[in-house]
Amino acid sequence: MRIDFYHHVTRPLPFCCRLIQTAWQRGSQLMVLVPDSAQCQALDQLLWTFQPQAFIPHCAPTAAYADQTPIWLATELPPVVMGRVLLNLHLSPLPQAQQFERILQIASADEAELTQARQVARHYKQLGAEIVYHDMTGRG
Repeated sequence: MRIDFYHHVTRPLPFCCRLIQTAWQRGSQLMVLVPDSAQCQALDQLLWTFQPQAFIPHCAPTAAYADQTPIWLATELPPVVMGRVLLNLHLSPLPQAQQFERILQIASADEAELTQARQVARHYKQLGAEIVYHDMTGRG
């Protein structure tokens, strides 16, 4: 399992859209775990508008056409894991983490978020995960 931590992200939702777009362009299936329904709705709207010429197919994992859609937005993980890559917008370790090959985590420059992200990284290291850090200062 590999965990990619993107830290010092100044605009998390637009940055998420870039990560989602990259995953989709690479042909990956991606589960996006969002903390609450308001943020899920905001991300859904932003995926339609963040680039005028881009379309990123996405839906809820419970949608009738979810099995034909590569990107899923959810506030909680479904009982059956969909995809092998997770973009986790929660800053807490997931009990189901080992079901994924790769997890993407985002933290802003806020010191409390960075402290929480460090705790999450320590947890994943204890599980034997490979941790990769990406400093997004001035880039995200």
